Amino acid sequence: MYHVKGELVLLCGKHVDDIKFTGPLWQIKLAIAELEKEFGKLKVQWHEFENCGIKHVQDQKTFEVSLDQCKYIDALKPVINRELAGLKSEAPLEGDLWTLYMSLLGAAAFALLTRSDAAIFIVALQRAAHKATKLHFKRLNAVVRWMQKCPQKLIYKALPGKWGSWQLLCISDAAFKKEEDAGHALKGGLFVLASCTSDAQLTHIVEMAWRKGISTVQVIEMVSRRLRNVTRSTFSSETFAANDCVDQGILICQILHEVVCGACTALEARTLREEGGFKIPMVLVIDAKSVYAAATAGQVKIPAEKSLLSHLQYLRELLDRGVLRWIIWADTRDMVADGLTKGVVERKALHDAMKGLLDIKHEHEIWSSPLLKIKKQLIL
Repeated sequence: MYHVKGELVLLCGKHVDDIKFTGPLWQIKLAIAELEKEFGKLKVQWHEFENCGIKHVQDQKTFEVSLDQCKYIDALKPVINRELAGLKSEAPLEGDLWTLYMSLLGAAAFALLTRSDAAIFIVALQRAAHKATKLHFKRLNAVVRWMQKCPQKLIYKALPGKWGSWQLLCISDAAFKKEEDAGHALKGGLFVLASCTSDAQLTHIVEMAWRKGISTVQVIEMVSRRLRNVTRSTFSSETFAANDCVDQGILICQILHEVVCGACTALEARTLREEGGFKIPMVLVIDAKSVYAAATAGQVKIPAEKSLLSHLQYLRELLDRGVLRWIIWADTRDMVADGLTKGVVERKALHDAMKGLLDIKHEHEIWSSPLLKIKKQLIL
């Protein structure tokens, strides 16, 4: 990151010998010239190129950017093997068959850089990798064919306004299922930058944006994996998933804060973590009404599963301190992260978010801590 008088003028990302720049054209050319003085003539590609296996295309008029791995995914080959055809569905994979399975699974997992919609299937197959059977191989082939048949791209539209009107939405969801040998729980998290075109005060931006339906978002990160906590119910799964989502959101907020303002000292970073003040505020979105009600109650009470009290108090403390500015309960029909924890649900909302759109159609509730208002009055 390169800042001049507190303003961001250049961003650079590097992986081995691939370098990606964004910023004003004159600043990029200046940086390239300095690199060429040291390393010699560079191969430079503008507006359309591949970086780390991902194709980047930028519209030169709107500056809209699309990322995709369509070429990479099309090159994947589902395994058709005579030895595999002769096995029963529950027969374990051994020797070369297991090697082929792991190779194709690893290749499919790399596609998750841009294919969030396939994450839940890949995660499930990875979980069974140590005891994979012919049935798992058939499912892996089906997932690969589905990704090839239904190509998707990540679209990054320009966000309206400046960073002062942006928010980081941490959309959290969980799924709990009692299996034969254990209770299995998955957590899903979608982290998006969102903006509201309103000129209202910052404290009202999130509420106004959510009421009207946020139209433009940028997907920053995606999580779909197993919950490592012991879970006994949907309530505990949703609570743990929300806490994990917020923890990762704090890290992303710290990164975004430094992108906007420049590098922080350790003391500044600790203050932001403990007292809030990130330049781009964080919003938690969940569809578990019970968790929302427990965390926003006038006094956080001991839940039926008593060990969850400290986790609810943690959420509430973040809200009271302003580290987490708002918590939103959203209708399950508006839960974008559903596609990250369940394989059978529609993926239209997730695909819309990947294309840069988020449409809120149903009832919801928004809450921020009243202690924040008192804190602001004391400061004033």
